[in-house]
Amino acid sequence: MKLDQYTCYSDFRKAAGRKLPKFVMDFIDGGAGDEKTLQGNTAGFKDIQLIPRMGSITGPGLLHAEVLGLSYAAPYGIAPLGLCGLVHPKAEMMLAKSAAKYNIPYIVSSASNSSLDALVKASGVSPWFQLYLSKIKSQTDELISHAQKYQCPVLVLTVDAPVPGIRRRDRHNGLRIPYRLNISNVIDSVTHPAWLIRHLTSGRLTFPLYQNLIDDQPNLTFSELMGIQTGGELNWEVIDEVRDKWQGKLILKGVMSVNDAHIAKKMGVDAVIISNHGGRQLDSVPAPITMLNQIFSKEFDREFLMLDSGLRSGEDIIKTITCGAGFTFLGRPFLYALAAYGERGLAQLQEVIFEELSVNMRLLGANSIDALNDEYVF
Repeated sequence: MKLDQYTCYSDFRKAAGRKLPKFVMDFIDGGAGDEKTLQGNTAGFKDIQLIPRMGSITGPGLLHAEVLGLSYAAPYGIAPLGLCGLVHPKAEMMLAKSAAKYNIPYIVSSASNSSLDALVKASGVSPWFQLYLSKIKSQTDELISHAQKYQCPVLVLTVDAPVPGIRRRDRHNGLRIPYRLNISNVIDSVTHPAWLIRHLTSGRLTFPLYQNLIDDQPNLTFSELMGIQTGGELNWEVIDEVRDKWQGKLILKGVMSVNDAHIAKKMGVDAVIISNHGGRQLDSVPAPITMLNQIFSKEFDREFLMLDSGLRSGEDIIKTITCGAGFTFLGRPFLYALAAYGERGLAQLQEVIFEELSVNMRLLGANSIDALNDEYVF
């Protein structure tokens, strides 16, 4: 099938499955525990139906979205994706350039395999910056200062990862960095020569934002690095300190409790992303879209609410907006597209999402993103 015939995220997923070793595909696909939450995230969107209305006139600016004082071409962005250098050595560079080209935000992970300097130079745009609270307080402070140096407009503080989740697929596959592949993974890699050659010629993965820490502890394993990265004390006092230090907009990502959202708002947090980390942290957690539809939207204005986890299409984005969120983020679909066809794959996926948004908005009879509300949802 030609690339211009790819019409949905599952087309890209199938292609990625052919081009990636199984242990890499499992890393993208997998979730925590028995993956009940992972499955529930997408199922939550299937239970929501849309109601078309008559009488609205659609025209230019149909998809335009304003969020936190920033203007974007559509109400979605690229979620933070850690270790995506495993998928492609230049993954983050491609994601940043694609986001800039289509005028959507890209949240770069603090576990990025590319430096902020390289991303800004490649895309011409400062990304939003995702922050984990490190066990080493000075490391957290350094990351905040680094994000401010490169004028990242938004700091996205992840609050649902005090420790890495139990991801059985990765453990079964023996996934760790640096690679220490078992025989099965070696054979799997050899049967995917394009992926293998890219990684052999690009050298080992690095974590530029943690380079000082790695220099101080050169024998640090990947699991130990992740333990330091995500192991910081997580409480409201610490979040208040981050709010004081950060000069731009602040979002808490991974909020699933309405009470937590109320506290965050009182503390001056600008928005929350209702998220269960794409089902990759704690299993048996409700789908964010269900929480938004049933609880959050009744408690907060849409400007305060964003959502990720489970979105796979433009229609899912529309459902999220009609249920009360102001903005959305997608993750896995971008990794599938990138793995399948690199920058061309990302461009085709963006075109697919924009078309899905535009066509479905017109079919609904909605004349702008701001016009979407619960009158369009069943």
